[in-house]
Amino acid sequence: LAPLIRGYLEKRGTAAGDLDEGVREFLRAEGYGDWSGITGVQGTRAMVRAGLAEVRRALRGIARPAVVTDARMVWMIRLARALQWLPQFDRKLAILPSLTGVRGLAAGIPTSEYMQSVYWAVGEPPPDQDDVDPDHSACGIIYFAPLMPLDGNTCGQASALISEVFGRHGFVPYITFNIIDPQNLEAVVNVSFNREEPGRREKAEQTVDDLHVAFRERGWLPYRLGIREMSNWVVQGDCFWDVAEGIKRALDPAGILSPGRYNPR
Repeated sequence: LAPLIRGYLEKRGTAAGDLDEGVREFLRAEGYGDWSGITGVQGTRAMVRAGLAEVRRALRGIARPAVVTDARMVWMIRLARALQWLPQFDRKLAILPSLTGVRGLAAGIPTSEYMQSVYWAVGEPPPDQDDVDPDHSACGIIYFAPLMPLDGNTCGQASALISEVFGRHGFVPYITFNIIDPQNLEAVVNVSFNREEPGRREKAEQTVDDLHVAFRERGWLPYRLGIREMSNWVVQGDCFWDVAEGIKRALDPAGILSPGRYNPR
């Protein structure tokens, strides 16, 4: 939400020096905390009603769930535009586009709106939507992507561990947890840094290395690796990787596909 709100405030004429505080105040006024969640509820009308009732019971006293449908989204936008002169509805006009993008993703509709968050993390204003390309900016980003058991205690421990490692190296943690199935939880953690700042890339790489060590000690292994981390995980003599190499060699004897990735040789 933060980068989208920042863009909205810029269009409203907020001074550049006041944008960050303006975004924070905006989120506070709308009741957003450090975490937000989204899920889809599908099925017959009766199944959806029952599912939503269960969600509300589970989150009572913890979070404030909001139900969004296509029809409700159209109605909310019309109402907010009609009452835009009231501050609370003016704020809704900044948030609703982000909800549209999230709902679109759940329905399989791609969007590039969230690319703006890459710029936000390094304090660089994003370009116009049609010109978003972090490769042509100072934005740097490295991902850490572990799997872990799906339970609240593990999720809390992982979040605290990530925050501790990030804080040690001077980074702000940006964390997403995704439920894969009833047993497994995946995390998507990105280290954002300014590529033009000397030594910052090295600190970002050390942050990811430290996370790999800490999570490996707890048995929480990555489900995706960057090229730089391959040699720490993909090793000869390991039964799994030797079998994987044999399959790769049988299907791709010339070594054309993804050379050097997930292959010990």
